Amino acid sequence: MNVSARHIRRIASLGLLFGSILALPACSDNEPDPTDQVGANPTLPEPIQYLVPPMHVASVVGWKQDEKPTVAKGLQIQAFAKGLRHPRSLYTLPNGDVLVVESVAPAGAAIKRPKDLIMGWIELMATSGGGTEGSNRITLLRDTNGDGLPDVQEVFL
Repeated sequence: MNVSARHIRRIASLGLLFGSILALPACSDNEPDPTDQVGANPTLPEPIQYLVPPMHVASVVGWKQDEKPTVAKGLQIQAFAKGLRHPRSLYTLPNGDVLVVESVAPAGAAIKRPKDLIMGWIELMATSGGGTEGSNRITLLRDTNGDGLPDVQEVFL
């Protein structure tokens, strides 16, 4: 047997050994019982502590000029109101007026850890679009001429 065949055999043996080690966890029979995960007293995993926890904050994305959603054939769509700051909820009054809740998330709990400060800053930038102006208010939208678009847009509360 020459040296190159011995070298190839050694590499193949090591590859087989590492492949076996990687496949070993798949042989485990520690599959959690699904019935333990539901009900009045489910088995919950232990909490994981992070220096800065993973955050999934939605990005603030506005519509581009003249951009709008696509609708079914025969229908049309247009912006009902523009210039709203962080609209969250709508309520249509019996007379056809529309109330829009504009809100930036309320201030969180007191800062206890350094990561609270960083997380708060990230959430502020993500939910406010980077602006400093608050918008906790209710705006009234009123169509006075019946064309389907509000002619009056004023702060209600």
